[in-house]
Amino acid sequence: MSTRTDSEINLGALGRALAARWWLILILVLIGAGLAVVIAHARDDTYTATASVYLGQATDVNGNPVASLNANPRAAAYVAQTEEILAAAAQHVG
Repeated sequence: MSTRTDSEINLGALGRALAARWWLILILVLIGAGLAVVIAHARDDTYTATASVYLGQATDVNGNPVASLNANPRAAAYVAQTEEILAAAAQHVG
């Protein structure tokens, strides 16, 4: 004897119910796909990137600071804006 409780799921009945309403499922899928295409084409692709460069202070063997291009903020800004660096970064990101 089988007893049925409210927590049981009849997969056969569920499958038949979905098969009987296949047209509704198809319409909802097409509406969803259409909305996805419209939203994808309506959005402008905008990318923003930032970078932080922390310059270290070069020291000699005794620990005294030494002047070098590595510690000069103007040199770092100049190097970051050169065409070679910008072209390499653009090629790297595609």
